[in-house]
Amino acid sequence: MSTDALHSTHSQKVVKVLKFGGTSVGSAEALERLVGIVSAEEMGSRPLLVVSALSGVTDWLHALETETHRKRQQVWMRKLVRRHQALSAEVLDHERHGRYLNRLSECIDLLRDTLRRPPGPMRSHVIWASGEWMSAPLVALILERHGVSSEWVDARRLIRVVESASGSWVVDRNKTRAQTESWYRRLPAVRVPVITGFLGAEENGQVVTLGRAGSDYSASLIAEAVGASKFDRWT
Repeated sequence: MSTDALHSTHSQKVVKVLKFGGTSVGSAEALERLVGIVSAEEMGSRPLLVVSALSGVTDWLHALETETHRKRQQVWMRKLVRRHQALSAEVLDHERHGRYLNRLSECIDLLRDTLRRPPGPMRSHVIWASGEWMSAPLVALILERHGVSSEWVDARRLIRVVESASGSWVVDRNKTRAQTESWYRRLPAVRVPVITGFLGAEENGQVVTLGRAGSDYSASLIAEAVGASKFDRWT
């Protein structure tokens, strides 16, 4: 489907992809600024958000992934839970905070299960991706609290990766474009999606992370697929 045809199925507003890095989602003050930016953009354009993990969290997850001592793993897990719980309590009302804690619990349960697996690439990717799985729902809920219809979106639905001849993971741009276009056509025109940066999935749905600057890369892929007129980045 051409970009023009894709836009004809949606509102006539200019489409913008807004990527927010860890600093821009890592504190209550930063999240309030994000809400202000999105609310202003929503008046004259159609914003699609791509977000990173909270500042510092990806480094914590890398430390957790290499930690073999069970008690030290628990220390890192407690840090992750407390960081996200505290920020959620600061920026969300009681009802949405409860909904977020349910999502956070699912992420932490997956992390615990993954840590029990033998070391290997797929184990590592699940651990590294957890930061975005925890941040995107939080951003969607704070937008909702401020009157912006929003939902978080797992980029595994959009970005397809394949294994190259050398054994490394690379993005299949054609399949990524097709999957993203299909998703975007079904997205309600009034809803602002908050998409997890940094990750995609191989054919069977297994998460694969995109490396350093992966959130910028995934945001640029989404912008290309939906024919965005603008791609803005905040660190």
